[in-house]
This record gives sequence, structure tokens and C-alpha cells, in this order.
Amino acid sequence: MNQKQQQKVITCPKPTNPEGRIVPDLPVYKLGSVITYECNKGFKLANQVAERICLPSGKWSDEDAEPFYCERKSHAMLLLLFY
Repeated sequence: MNQKQQQKVITCPKPTNPEGRIVPDLPVYKLGSVITYECNKGFKLANQVAERICLPSGKWSDEDAEPFYCERKSHAMLLLLFY
């Protein structure tokens, strides 16, 4: 085996977003992969940063921060959108 064959491929776990989606939706996320969290219609992202990067540690950037989640938009906000 040469050195290239012996190198371990670094991957990050597949993230979830119950009220939305992860873009791109891939079966495997390798080192350097960038994902974006998006929310379904009627929901908004509760976190400030919508992207994460797969790091050499096999973890997502900002993994220790609050997890991504989508929250239902308030009716007041919806009314403003249609005003």
C-alpha cells in the first residue's frame, strides 16, 4: 500500500433539520464540505449563521454552538409581509 491508500478519509456526520433541509443533501460529507441550513415555508432559521464546514476533526464548525433549528414565524411577522 502506498501512503495515499493509507490515508483515512475524513467525514462529518449527516446533519438533520426537521423543519427544513440541508443543502446540498449528500450521502457523505467529506473534509471541507460546506452545508447550508434552510427552513420550510412558514419557518425561519433561529440561528444567525446558516452554514457549517466539515473540519479535519470530523466535526462541523460551530458544533458546540446552539444547534440549528427552524422556528415557526410569528403571525405578526406574517401580517407585515402581506401589508
